[in-house]
Amino acid sequence: MKKLVAFATAAIMLLIIACSGTESVKKTAESEIAKKYAPENSVAMLRFSSIEKLFSTFGVGPDKILGEPVPEDRSEIIETLGFDPMNPAEYEKAGFDTKREFGLVLSNLKIDGEYGENTSADIDILFPVTQNSGAFNFIKERINSQKDEITVVTEENGILFVKHPDEEDVVLSIKADSDYLVFHLAVNSQTTAQTVFEKNSKLASAPNYKEIASSVDMGTDIGIYFDFKSFFSKNGEALQNLTVNPMFGESEMKSVEYLKYYRGAGASIDLGKSDLVVNMAAYMDAENPFKKMMENIKSDRSVVLGMEKDPAVLLSVMINASEYLNFLLETLPLESKQSFDQELENIKNQMGIDLKKEVIDQLAGSINFGMYDGSTINMMNYNTILNFNVKDPAAFTATLEKVGPMANMSKVDPAEAFSGIETGNITVFSINVQMMMAYIVIDGDNVSFCTTKDIASGAMNKKGKSFTEKLNADLKKKLADDQNYFYIDIDETYIAAKSIYQFVIGMSGGENVLDEKVDTMVKNFEYLYVGGTYKGEKAASELIFKTKFTKPFFIALQEEIAKIKK
Repeated sequence: MKKLVAFATAAIMLLIIACSGTESVKKTAESEIAKKYAPENSVAMLRFSSIEKLFSTFGVGPDKILGEPVPEDRSEIIETLGFDPMNPAEYEKAGFDTKREFGLVLSNLKIDGEYGENTSADIDILFPVTQNSGAFNFIKERINSQKDEITVVTEENGILFVKHPDEEDVVLSIKADSDYLVFHLAVNSQTTAQTVFEKNSKLASAPNYKEIASSVDMGTDIGIYFDFKSFFSKNGEALQNLTVNPMFGESEMKSVEYLKYYRGAGASIDLGKSDLVVNMAAYMDAENPFKKMMENIKSDRSVVLGMEKDPAVLLSVMINASEYLNFLLETLPLESKQSFDQELENIKNQMGIDLKKEVIDQLAGSINFGMYDGSTINMMNYNTILNFNVKDPAAFTATLEKVGPMANMSKVDPAEAFSGIETGNITVFSINVQMMMAYIVIDGDNVSFCTTKDIASGAMNKKGKSFTEKLNADLKKKLADDQNYFYIDIDETYIAAKSIYQFVIGMSGGENVLDEKVDTMVKNFEYLYVGGTYKGEKAASELIFKTKFTKPFFIALQEEIAKIKK
């Protein structure tokens, strides 16, 4: 069985490390694997555009990966495979096509047994082969030459079977046509590699996959798909039974239950871009419980996006806080709920406020956070603002007045405290926080907690130019329109992090590693953005690592790291 596991592991290793691409590799509008091989009931698929693409993108070669040396002794896996998987030149010698997509498909996943020990699944690893390929015969020869005395290798109707008496629940079968070679692992299953070659409906025709493919380019360099609906339709009862098993936490299983409202989810990455961009999408049933969290809410980022100072970090969440709290409480065990209720009661007794009613239920929608001006951020100054809208400003102000004496907080005259700013009808509280002054600014239904007087001034200043005027149109639109996002300006954040780091290193006497080489490398990056929206039954999001590179992201990144090491 050791050889069987080694061979299957080697095949998976090929799937993970194999690949790369040149200009000769063309992206397709669809995945060939999804269209011609993956069963319609596939639960998941991971596919790559080509072996060639991955090798070139991640700098894989006989002696390196990502620019780093790899262990020289790969004798065991080379002996098993019959060629060096780290050498792209050797793949075609074995009959594998390095210029077409390859991938892994999971289907017929059925959880069974008290601990899931009888779970069944079919796993297919698909590699493209060259025309008139000898890949099948090459693999057959390697397996027969490497098997131990008790491993049984047979061939029936063009399918190679590998069985081991100590692992009766796992059978490896291998089959090829003129385009693909398939390694099929049947776990507690009677299926064979023949399944993917049968003339029946394939994944590309499945409704849930078609939804995802309409929003995510599954034909690009990396495509990921998961069919939640298929998974939960087969395993809902089994998952429910696992909740009574002490091996699984009750809260964890309750959280998993909410995934049954998802139909499908997917992600894609184009490795040829100078920016790292990951596009993601998910579709949910109309009656999903998450819908409540996005209803009856107000979107307002006017304060955090209206600041003149450049932000280092921005975080914005648009959510019905009251409904979200209810959702969280539903996933908690009874003991945790009781502890939460008790804590609310303790706060009410100590401070005289109903935290849920007077604070959480007051939140109207947008909850925004920002840190600004990296050059002045240090261990004592964070230039931070927490901003949100409330449903009843007068009631919220009354709550703050009630809490004031217990929190070193008092009302101040904004005209006196912030001279030179047209404060209008604004209410301001000052808070003494460990010998430092913070401020709460209430302007209409906008509430801003500001850690410095300078930030509080910026929150009130409506005549200053917004930093967004300097942004490109695409990013400016995302910051204004996306429902939820996390944004980091690399330059501003690096300046702040370096200042704090150097202070800590100076106090500890350590060696400063943030030298001029690191400074130069960091200047290649502009921002990191993760954001998305939920409309109707579709949730769409993206991760963008914006750079100044002129080459594909990972290739350029390797070059920049190499410069630092010189």
